[in-house]
Amino acid sequence: MNGTKDRNLDQTQTGPRLVVARILAIANLTQTVKAFTLELDQGPYRFLPGQWVDLYLDVGGRIEIGGYSITSSPLQRGTIELTVRRARSHPAALYLHERARIGELVVVSEGQGDFFYHPQMGQSLVLIAGGIGINPLMSMLRTIDQDLAEAHVALFYSIRTADEFLFGKELLAMARKRQGMRMHVTATRPSAGSWSGPAGRIDATVLRRAQLDPAAQYFLCGPRAMVDDLCVALKEMGIDQERIHSESWAG
Repeated sequence: MNGTKDRNLDQTQTGPRLVVARILAIANLTQTVKAFTLELDQGPYRFLPGQWVDLYLDVGGRIEIGGYSITSSPLQRGTIELTVRRARSHPAALYLHERARIGELVVVSEGQGDFFYHPQMGQSLVLIAGGIGINPLMSMLRTIDQDLAEAHVALFYSIRTADEFLFGKELLAMARKRQGMRMHVTATRPSAGSWSGPAGRIDATVLRRAQLDPAAQYFLCGPRAMVDDLCVALKEMGIDQERIHSESWAG
């Protein structure tokens, strides 16, 4: 999950285990996106690459809950990273950007959702992201980079401008060192002098030209219209429905 979801905490609800965490670091990734490293205080913490969590925050005496994808790898013990885009309509995201401080205690759930990658699914992946949709795929990529040397990954990432190339340096370094990784990044609103890569959207034509592995696992995350269109395109290309995994949001 890559937007936010804010609601009151129902003390009677049941669900994933909740743990106390401490904000260990805050990093500015872009003008509108920050990464928060949370130090986990209570024993083993479970999640799979691609899953999201509920983050509980005390905002002026009111509990607000934001749903955010984990961007770190489960192989990174003791901490998790959440990457959050500023959103004025979501109190939790706004609080994180404007008021959250290092050392502050928060409550976070364990991993949730059926959008995830596990090595038993195979080691050939096609990852397709739009904007902040790179977040859950980043957890998958970091896991693969740390533990699956033989994996083959094709990443297609659509951004609006060069300034919104989230994790850009890390991704470029990963692609350079991994023989089995190829990356196609395109900007939909490139500005002169700041972007030398491909312009336009990732669409069916781009995917067909890439000659993708039909036996790969396909993970798509981004705006709903983009994800829906590309899921249709993949099916028309003959990709089995069971190999296509998607997560999206309105807008």
